[in-house]
Amino acid sequence: MRTKSVLLSVIFLFFLMGVTGCEEKYLDTTDAIIIKELPKMYLLYGKMKQGEGKVVQSNKELLALFSQTEIDKYPDLKDVDFTTQTLLIGCDDYPCLAYLNYDFYKNKDNEFIFFIEIGGDATQPDPHFYYGIVVEKLAKTAKVIFNVVRL
Repeated sequence: MRTKSVLLSVIFLFFLMGVTGCEEKYLDTTDAIIIKELPKMYLLYGKMKQGEGKVVQSNKELLALFSQTEIDKYPDLKDVDFTTQTLLIGCDDYPCLAYLNYDFYKNKDNEFIFFIEIGGDATQPDPHFYYGIVVEKLAKTAKVIFNVVRL
């Protein structure tokens, strides 16, 4: 009886590993290339709400979010080449001084996932900051899911 139970457990684990492996293979990083990770930015007058993420395809779209004066404060924003690059930018806050980890995956044909992990130390709050990455140019029809995980 014990042998059957062990055998069934092993079979179940192999089945579970196979199912998990199938799900993960849809996430692809070959077509989802991060060119640059941006540092936290504290733009004072951005037109984004906390928890919001935007896909920015042109300088005109960037100027709709931030003034040129604010863009000039951050060379990483100023230097985005929108002919070959796309900016993914988000706004958030955190109860402690935040650190950020980024990943970027292709999920399906024209769907991408921007995974942001926000963690922190037990110190002062980190209110209203912006984060982002610059990626290879995405199609205008591409859908980007901002998946924020707060630790």
